[in-house]
Amino acid sequence: MIDLSSSLFSYMYPSIAAAFITAFLLFFLRRPAIAMGFVDKPGGRKQHEDLIPPIGGLVIFPVAIIAALAFGYDYKTFTPFALALLLLVFTGAVDDRAEIPPSARFVIQIIAATLIVIPGGAAISNLGDMFGMGKLYLGYFEYPFFIFCMVLLINAMNMIDGLDGLSGGVATVMLTGLAILSGSAGALSNMIILWAIIGALVGFLAFNMRTPLRKKASIFIGDSGSLALGVCLGWLCINAVRDAPQPGIEPMAIAWILAFPVMDAFALFTKRLSERRHPFSADRYHVHYILKDSGLSVSASVWTILILNMINCAVAWYINTYVEAVWPFTACWLLMLLIHTAIVFNSHRVRDVIKKMVVS
Repeated sequence: MIDLSSSLFSYMYPSIAAAFITAFLLFFLRRPAIAMGFVDKPGGRKQHEDLIPPIGGLVIFPVAIIAALAFGYDYKTFTPFALALLLLVFTGAVDDRAEIPPSARFVIQIIAATLIVIPGGAAISNLGDMFGMGKLYLGYFEYPFFIFCMVLLINAMNMIDGLDGLSGGVATVMLTGLAILSGSAGALSNMIILWAIIGALVGFLAFNMRTPLRKKASIFIGDSGSLALGVCLGWLCINAVRDAPQPGIEPMAIAWILAFPVMDAFALFTKRLSERRHPFSADRYHVHYILKDSGLSVSASVWTILILNMINCAVAWYINTYVEAVWPFTACWLLMLLIHTAIVFNSHRVRDVIKKMVVS
């Protein structure tokens, strides 16, 4: 196991720089964005009252990349990733301004995922000994499998962007968990850009997360940010597994880090298809909406989910550090998936139970 003190804190400088630059730019760009009409207007399912500029993603990722390059990150290793990231940020920005049809968005997501997986090499040959029967090799399904996973993760992060601080907070927790896991396993090749993205997200959350000093968000991450978060998580996670020296990082540990958004997306797609609706149609079956509609405040709902994600990241680190037989944790992951899906399918009953708990 690698010494965390040397592999973790040596990457704080790009993180601190990205945090301050992101906060500085968002502070000064907010008013011009509103003046230009680049805002998320209230109405329909959107319950915010003010005109909120969705400029978070347009600042977070350029700042993170520039900060990473300034602190010595080798740009040659991530050109396909940067192109895919640029494509999704641009697509999301256009969608924030004038809605893009879901089918067109889906095609663009597949193109971005393909860029990362094939020319970018973001794929691994096996998923480890997930079921206790030897390593699960993907063979000819390697590239299609990871393109599918990348598209799923892009949509999963986009779909949880429903409450102030949620998508940015969940991404920050998962990326920090990945940074700790990667540092302990010696997967250091992408740590500079990983910590730069974490720092930029922290700078953004200063304007997006509700705190005693901020009652509601003044800036949203936008589709440009939520789509890009998914592709960043996918690329960084796959590269961590691929680049870690032996004994490496267990793919099942990565599955635990990404558990919540993936499970929520799976449950929602299953629920919508069971009702013969489009899988990308809007509703309030998301777990964060179930919590909020049960009487919890926005902050309580967000922090409940963030704490669950922290626990998942702790389990991921434990798996990779101490566990030899991974299959019991695969079984637990699948059980959690079934429970999450059952919660979504029985959302009205779950709301009633939580309401009684909140009242009592």
